[in-house]
Amino acid sequence: MNQRLLLFALAAVAAWCVGASQTYAQSKPNVIVIVADDAGYADFGFMNGITGQTSEIPTPNLDALARQGVTFSRGYVAANCQPTRAALVTGGYQQRFGNEHVGNNHFLPSQTFEGVPQATDTIWDRLKVQGYTTGAIGKWHLGSIANTVDPVSGQVTQLGNRPENQGIDEFYGHYHGSRDYILGRSYNENQVDNPTSALQVRYMRETVVQADGTVADKVVEFDPGRDDQYITETFGDYAVDFIKDKAGEAEPFMLYQAFTAPHKPWTDDSPDFNDPRLDGLQGVRKEVASMMLTMDNEIGRMMATLDDPNGDGDFSDSIRDNTMIVFVNDNGGVSGKDEFGNGTNNGPLDGVKGSPKEGGIRVPFMIAGAGVDASVQGTVYDKPVHGIDILPTALAAAGAPLSPDEPNIDGVNLLPFINGEDTSNPHGVLVHRWRGTFAVIKDDWKLVNTNNIGAREDRYRLYNVNDDIGEQINRIGSSNPEHVALIAELKRDLTDHEVFFDKPRYAILANTLETEPLNLNDHFVFNPGAGVSDWSGGFDESQDPYDGTNTPNGVLNWIEAGTTNWKHVYRSDAFAGAVLEFGTADMDYVSNNDMLRKTGLEFMMNKMVLSGDFVGPQNQAGTIQGNEVLFTNDLNGVAPEIAIDAMSSGENDFTYNIDLNLVMYDDLSITGDGDVVVNINSQIRDYYDPRGLTKSGASKVTLTGNNTYSGNTSITGGTLAISGDGLLSNTPIIDVADGAVLDVSETNFGGMVIGSGQLLSGSGLVIGDITAATGSTISPGNSPGVLSIMGDFVVETGSVLALELYPDVTSEVDHDMIVVSDNLVLSGGGGDLVVSLGADFTLAAGDVFDILDFASMVGEFNMVNLPALDSGLVWDVSSLSTNGSISVVSAVPEPGGASLLWVSVCVVAVRRRRNATLADGRFHYLRVSE
Repeated sequence: MNQRLLLFALAAVAAWCVGASQTYAQSKPNVIVIVADDAGYADFGFMNGITGQTSEIPTPNLDALARQGVTFSRGYVAANCQPTRAALVTGGYQQRFGNEHVGNNHFLPSQTFEGVPQATDTIWDRLKVQGYTTGAIGKWHLGSIANTVDPVSGQVTQLGNRPENQGIDEFYGHYHGSRDYILGRSYNENQVDNPTSALQVRYMRETVVQADGTVADKVVEFDPGRDDQYITETFGDYAVDFIKDKAGEAEPFMLYQAFTAPHKPWTDDSPDFNDPRLDGLQGVRKEVASMMLTMDNEIGRMMATLDDPNGDGDFSDSIRDNTMIVFVNDNGGVSGKDEFGNGTNNGPLDGVKGSPKEGGIRVPFMIAGAGVDASVQGTVYDKPVHGIDILPTALAAAGAPLSPDEPNIDGVNLLPFINGEDTSNPHGVLVHRWRGTFAVIKDDWKLVNTNNIGAREDRYRLYNVNDDIGEQINRIGSSNPEHVALIAELKRDLTDHEVFFDKPRYAILANTLETEPLNLNDHFVFNPGAGVSDWSGGFDESQDPYDGTNTPNGVLNWIEAGTTNWKHVYRSDAFAGAVLEFGTADMDYVSNNDMLRKTGLEFMMNKMVLSGDFVGPQNQAGTIQGNEVLFTNDLNGVAPEIAIDAMSSGENDFTYNIDLNLVMYDDLSITGDGDVVVNINSQIRDYYDPRGLTKSGASKVTLTGNNTYSGNTSITGGTLAISGDGLLSNTPIIDVADGAVLDVSETNFGGMVIGSGQLLSGSGLVIGDITAATGSTISPGNSPGVLSIMGDFVVETGSVLALELYPDVTSEVDHDMIVVSDNLVLSGGGGDLVVSLGADFTLAAGDVFDILDFASMVGEFNMVNLPALDSGLVWDVSSLSTNGSISVVSAVPEPGGASLLWVSVCVVAVRRRRNATLADGRFHYLRVSE
């Protein structure tokens, strides 16, 4: 991890820094995070007042802890154990690094990676930097890939993601997501020394990072005194010993205590199964209750050790007040029942583990001890919070609050909220996603989709979970316009999160990459020769990708870029890093987007590539059509792009017709030097906020649709053509850089109208007629700049021509200029000519500026606004209408002492010979008006 070297440095100076460390520790509380596994929302006594039910399961120690802290009535996590744990220990949504699924407990470097990447900063990494000793006890389930070791040198070439590589000093537990509750009972002892045995992830083990950085790892599953022990008690023993050992040390400690209770298998093995308090229960309900009672007892032992670490009955050594304690359940109560009823109880909530309904993601959650003001102890906090908040809260308590722009952090420090210092909502929005199901939570409202397969908007549900905690009243379909607006807002909120979510990077539990519809590559090349135009290839999400004879479900019509591997593109591939490539072909083809992303919204991607070298015997075309696509920055912030790299090297042309709408979540660039014909016949629009379009490279692209995007248009290279019914009516600025071309000669509107509020600027070439409508501005750019219009230029009343004059510069033109190949028409009352001075420019008599060049000029300006001159100088605009020049002359006194300020010229039709040799030879190829 990126903090490893710093950690070694901290260890090296620890020996001479003991005195300082003691002072250091006094201001930093210990942190204990306790995680229960699969318990129900109503399975704890401290939740009685929240659920409105009385729990059948006694949890006296957790109830007492709740009285010393704050309980969250709306605490959310993921719907499954591994994703929740990944979010908890990283402070961000687990999808940021592709941890969407409960994995397959892979443990060998040769297996597909899964879990939390080793390079991710975990809660242990961050607290170690703050001087903490770190420990984890119990269920790991965050990734168990071993280090990669060179077979020759024996050196580690790639770190795995086991606890010792995630910032943990001491680990006592097992890697797997579940196991037998009795040590030594179910797993063969003869595999202990076999590192490739799948039992390695099940075994109870001790892993300790030594002072010299070496790792001591030992399986203790069969150790004398351990075998036949109930594992919940084993976890409790380790926790008590850890607290005792660290209580007297100078450094604070962080302990992550992850019980497996009451995760299946449900059995009667608990030592508390016959507790008389459970006499009224039977079957799986009693088994779950006994498992939870044992867990509660072990938590009680932990609390007692905090009160009296050395166990002598004297509480003067108590560290309880200087310890923050967090308790959370990892997901909703799991399903499972027998003739006596359900094993877990989610109370008033609908749904269970795995569901985006409240019963799957709303859990018991509390913070107690250090950091919680006495005035709020024993209270309930009712605003939505999340497991991602645990890391930022712990860091803040440690005196190291995260900055608001900390990368990959989605959680917040909860202490100001629970202590009453901040009365706003900790989160504007919370999002849950798992395999296409999702929930978007905003205040009391929740947009939810429970369909894992074939998610689409008509399957969404909207609930008010304050009024309808059981999610029984779907508000979608109501005529309330507020609900309609809210649904649109929540869909945007979902997209706002999905743009930084990676796609799933490993298969779900009990599946492989061959049986789970999942691709690890992100760049796909469409193969028109496959004979199927649909992007999905006809793939049926409800079926396995391949049948028993290895026959694909549907047609594989994509190729993994750079390989010969035939692929499907799945809905899960529609994410911010997706790259789709479309080549030229010796045939006409159609590529039809029949897909959405996994959550049922627009197909998301970062880049579209048009590639190939066409040498076909006749003109051919590729049409890309269908559902709209959403262009977004990739996960590294690289802007979205359409890359025109394809060439037509032969005598014939290849044409791309892009007929699907292009939606810009982020600014979009069209790049490349390809010379194929590219027509975007669809609409380019904003997703929500204004977004801009940039055209660069030598290629030409033609827009024929009603484009409604409202960000700027920048043409920095090649040609952007507007043709047919194409429009750019909402873009506020159209800037044509030097050497670039805006071609509007083929529109059905007789050129282009620069509308009210729009600005046409730059030093490039505009081909076609331009009308500057009322409220518009035309301003050459690049200080100075020459904007050339090959056609007529009509200036309407209320428009502005804005030009600047500059002192001598390295270029041959020291002022802005508008060059019109044909007629400059000042329509109606004419527009305003506004000329300003560049910085540090002093005008003198004899200065002449050719600011306009035209074949003819018709009409007059409504107003000519020129810079103020020193005393004794006046502007002469008498040549403005004949040769487009203005000049500075000495003032000529008139009778009465008035000076000539400017000359207004009204011209019906004045024609002159053009200057055909401007600095860049801009119009040397145009006809010269006589």
